[in-house]
Amino acid sequence: MPTQQPPEAPHSTSHERIARGAAVILLVVTCVTVVWPSGREVAELKDSLGPAFLSSEGKDVVLNLVMLAPATFCAVAGWRDIPWWAWALVGCVVGLSAEVLQSLLPMLERRPSLANVGQNAVGAWAGALAAWYLLRRPHPRTASG
Repeated sequence: MPTQQPPEAPHSTSHERIARGAAVILLVVTCVTVVWPSGREVAELKDSLGPAFLSSEGKDVVLNLVMLAPATFCAVAGWRDIPWWAWALVGCVVGLSAEVLQSLLPMLERRPSLANVGQNAVGAWAGALAAWYLLRRPHPRTASG
């Protein structure tokens, strides 16, 4: 009696592997930023990265809004078998965990904020939703295909 082979897992495309790698790198960068001990240095970095027309507070808001969007976008694109909304929720947990960690570790010299949790959540949902939308759209066929 022949043994039945388990079905093969679908092979990931090179785009999915790149997206997975990018998601991991973005998460590592986010974690390093969150636990960077000097709040002043992080504020200076945010001030140098944000749009010049915004105040320091405005730059902080914008950068908190976009902090998790690329990571959730890449996660949705990289692990397409996991629902997009699950990645959005993971992003929310990461944002909440960052602020909790900053409040529990006073040596970080950081100012945790409930507003940052909300801003991170909006970014996480936006990134995941954008990837879901782009991935579900039909791709145009080439003339030769």
